[in-house]
Amino acid sequence: MLIPYIVCLFFIMFFTFLNNVIFLTVNLRCVKDSERVMAISLQSVAFRVFGSFPGPIILGSFIDEACILWNTNECGERGACQEYNNSKLMTAAASMAMIAKILGTVLLLYRLEAVGP
Repeated sequence: MLIPYIVCLFFIMFFTFLNNVIFLTVNLRCVKDSERVMAISLQSVAFRVFGSFPGPIILGSFIDEACILWNTNECGERGACQEYNNSKLMTAAASMAMIAKILGTVLLLYRLEAVGP
């Protein structure tokens, strides 16, 4: 089970760094020279807003779904997870990251093709 995880992690990291170069290239080709600094700044803010807020929420829901045994308090309310299904957690997290990276790469390559050299 370790080898498929390492291969998946490699592709996730590969597409992460590939997207960084493509994002910058598309951004610099689509705006005027005088607006490049502003465009890169807005792109950075958009990455943080759309990645930093929903990302942990979505990942947290995957983590909650992988819980096998929940701790309960005196009132019967659900508390912290005591045991996880590690295989389900690993598959869900790696799949989510891989799908997001591949989708982002495909969309960026499409946009880069539309912009032209």
